[in-house]
Amino acid sequence: MLVAVFCIGCRAFQSDDIVSLPSANTLVSNGTMTQRASVFIGIPKAIVVPPNASISTTKIKGVATIEMKKTLSFMGHPAKPMGIKNFRRKAGVAYREVGDEFHFSTFGEYTTPEGGLTMTLHFTIPEGITIRRSDDLSGMQSAATRWLRSQMDETTEQDAKDELWIFLQTES
Repeated sequence: MLVAVFCIGCRAFQSDDIVSLPSANTLVSNGTMTQRASVFIGIPKAIVVPPNASISTTKIKGVATIEMKKTLSFMGHPAKPMGIKNFRRKAGVAYREVGDEFHFSTFGEYTTPEGGLTMTLHFTIPEGITIRRSDDLSGMQSAATRWLRSQMDETTEQDAKDELWIFLQTES
């Protein structure tokens, strides 16, 4: 199945998209940020999403919209300042076409004993498309995160490197 793929993009980042959260360290700016992106999906048989994603449907055909809520809750002691704004592009959603399905995976989430970055996703998809969920599409070991690491690791088997994931752009 040949499908034209393009990103429609996201509304521009606005300061009210960030909600600050408490931090134990002045170098850490914890918070929550919401970003949106849309992608042309054509008419796939199914969409495969992370297990914790919420779904709503629309009568608009051919486009999936993804709302990403990124939350930084870190109580550690970084060497340099860090905040939720640092994760605009370092964390997000990637997708790939597998046969007649679209798979969506997070990347950039992490967890440490001091906290980390988590994401919750909401998908708005066209009515009538089958929705499946897969455990390997979110978290620190998500499929997109593993693929991204494989591109930097010469020891990774070629099959893993050939699994192309396309990273959604949420701002220019």
